[in-house]
Amino acid sequence: ATLGMRVQAGWATLVQGVVHLGLAVLLGRALGLAGVALAGAASAFLVAYPGGVWMLERTTGLTHAELWREALGPWAVRGVLLLLLGVVVGAGLYPVSPWLPLPLAPVLGVLYLWAMRPLFAAIPLPERIRPLLARIRLVPG
Repeated sequence: ATLGMRVQAGWATLVQGVVHLGLAVLLGRALGLAGVALAGAASAFLVAYPGGVWMLERTTGLTHAELWREALGPWAVRGVLLLLLGVVVGAGLYPVSPWLPLPLAPVLGVLYLWAMRPLFAAIPLPERIRPLLARIRLVPG
């Protein structure tokens, strides 16, 4: 899973945990519970992403630019509008009641699956899963 870089992945995980804890304390004091949640995303952005890209390049030769062009870019282009929609809906409804955005999460999840379906065809899926996804038209049959 870590392409022969278990020790480096372990250290990266440990560092990410320390960064997450520190950010959770700082952001939690400043922003409350939302700051603690933000700490998870921030620690991933600051540690896991650069570390993962470095490990991937060392083991496969895939550069950061190639990673975005071939793998992450197509997903990002399709997902950014849905991400923004989720942020707007969540931020708009949460102050009214934290329970209001909850029923919209499955709807947003279905929209995400539908928008990403052309990209699913290239993913190596287990043989048991592919027919199920083909029946609901998420992958070609």
